[in-house]
Amino acid sequence: MGFKLNWLKTKLDKVSLERKKGNSDGLRVEEHIKTLALKKEKAKSSTSAAKDCLEGVVSSWNKWKLRVGFADLGYKKID
Repeated sequence: MGFKLNWLKTKLDKVSLERKKGNSDGLRVEEHIKTLALKKEKAKSSTSAAKDCLEGVVSSWNKWKLRVGFADLGYKKID
């Protein structure tokens, strides 16, 4: 019949390549979201660890003050 289908194969290859590229971009977005979630969890964990450490320091300081005999002045206004 004389139909030339070379242009169809070229178009199909181009569409297939664009589709594969689109899938890889979607995977990158998912990986980025997972990475951000992990960083958020690490930050939350670090904050919790820092808070625990600070509470330990304050507790040790208060125990030391009691042992040495320092008065607890607290936040009272002195007239």
